[in-house]
Amino acid sequence: PTTNRLEVEGDASKTVASAWLANSDRRIKKDIVSLCSMENETEALEVIDQLRPVKFKYNDDFREKHPSIQNIDYYNFIAQEFQNVFPNSVTETKEGLLQIDSYPANIYSIAAIQELHQIVKKQDATLT
Repeated sequence: PTTNRLEVEGDASKTVASAWLANSDRRIKKDIVSLCSMENETEALEVIDQLRPVKFKYNDDFREKHPSIQNIDYYNFIAQEFQNVFPNSVTETKEGLLQIDSYPANIYSIAAIQELHQIVKKQDATLT
């Protein structure tokens, strides 16, 4: 590996359709705070609104250095923009490129859906 402890050039797969595992036991956590709460029912939505998902192609210079990268559309975020929202989820490689851990966006997306559900339930209650 040139950047991370485990690095894969090109595609990688697992034998089953599941996510990579992460330690998430309550016993190893502290300062736990819910992202979705009744007091501020749009906090996660406001975070999600700050993200700009993009479609892009890698430039020719980068593809030349990494021949396994195809000249097709990819989907992600721009690291510099993502860093404004999730600063602890962006790291710099030895080559000076920025990498992102987009996992926080997944968690905030779920919290945003929960917030939307709370809003819908409130509006349904006023209609009945």
